[in-house]
Amino acid sequence: MIVIAFTLVFVPVSGVGATEATQARQAGCVATATGATPIVDLGTDLYRGAQGGLYPGGSNSVPPAHEELGLMHASQIVPRGAQGDPDPAGTIAVVSLGVSNTAREFHVFMDIAEGNIAPAVVLVNGSQGGRPIADWVDPGSDVWDGVDLALEAAGVSIDQVQAAWVKIPERIRGWDDLEPFPTDAVTYEDDLATVLRIAKTRYPNLQIAYLSSRTFGGYDTDGSPSPEPLAYENGFGVKWVIEQQIEGSLELNADPERGPVVAPWIAWGPYLWADGTTPRADGLTWECTDVQADGTHPTRRGQKKVAVQLLEHFLSAPTAVGWFSPTGEPVQISDMRGVRQRSSRRDGERGRRPGKERGRRPDRGTTTVTGPAQVPPTASAGSGQTGDVPDAASPVALGENDHSSRRSATSLSTLVILGLILVASVGVMVVALRRARREPDR
Repeated sequence: MIVIAFTLVFVPVSGVGATEATQARQAGCVATATGATPIVDLGTDLYRGAQGGLYPGGSNSVPPAHEELGLMHASQIVPRGAQGDPDPAGTIAVVSLGVSNTAREFHVFMDIAEGNIAPAVVLVNGSQGGRPIADWVDPGSDVWDGVDLALEAAGVSIDQVQAAWVKIPERIRGWDDLEPFPTDAVTYEDDLATVLRIAKTRYPNLQIAYLSSRTFGGYDTDGSPSPEPLAYENGFGVKWVIEQQIEGSLELNADPERGPVVAPWIAWGPYLWADGTTPRADGLTWECTDVQADGTHPTRRGQKKVAVQLLEHFLSAPTAVGWFSPTGEPVQISDMRGVRQRSSRRDGERGRRPGKERGRRPDRGTTTVTGPAQVPPTASAGSGQTGDVPDAASPVALGENDHSSRRSATSLSTLVILGLILVASVGVMVVALRRARREPDR
């Protein structure tokens, strides 16, 4: 009897934690705070002459009259057929508009919301990598064609789009391009107003748009798209464009009693900025491990932070729960089945298009992974478009982590090595058996 012993040498496979720790060491994580107070914590205090609070008067609550208008718009969000007519068997399409970070965060949001939202709701990721707000202010830009491709891939029409999450940062080329406050914030405010008007024109049944500014940008390096203080100050641009509508600006009118409706009703979505590792009043922080090595794009952990806040918003905002929640009432995430398990899955496991394989509309009550990476014929990845990261349209718009491909490659290497060891072991056994047969009996 011949016993062949061998040792398997396991090649480490990078998991999320190990990858993010490596990225944290690579990123420029020296400046972990700026000293600025989050707008949500600023209250009536001032930042360089600008009052805090998400809404007028230093408040973080939607003013009653504005909320009443929002509830009117929310009552118009109903399942609709492809032509936009109310249809009990129809769809409520919720679309994201933004850049690569938005795309990644919205994909995780889609993942953890699956099976826990109203059956008529279909989530469509219209965000696209490398396309900052400067691209969205042009109604003829192919970035809007990219959103239409995402809608088509999801099996919904433009007339079924009724709500949006808008998170489209401003881009600069470096710290030298920063203008003294409030110049950049005012420019951003004007650009957001333009985007909202275009969206309403393009999607006539768009009733509500929830706006978010970006997360902490202090880990960005010089040359990154939106470093501090731009990331923080853009929050004032969001605040001010909402205040425009609250104060009755006809350029953002959403009240049919005051004239033509030219914009959706707007309000804050989740306010995502916290001063790095300095806890916000509600405890939110942004650690170095929340961003990748470039200091800009979120890791899976960072994506989940945003996704959970977004889901909490849709399940608690009075203007959303009636049509988004599976019960029509506020729901605690802790009560939602399967959220924790699904939110821990790897990015590569989310490439699903329910119902698309057989050419039918997506199954109701499920989320839909769509294809903004399917660049319109007039645009292609690497075409020199400016944005949060150049030449990143396809992988970024699909919401893939940069390190997911590295994990896959490492896993494949491990399998190859194990296979070679197995083949070698079998070969040794065969040779040994042949020699044993040639030996005379003793």
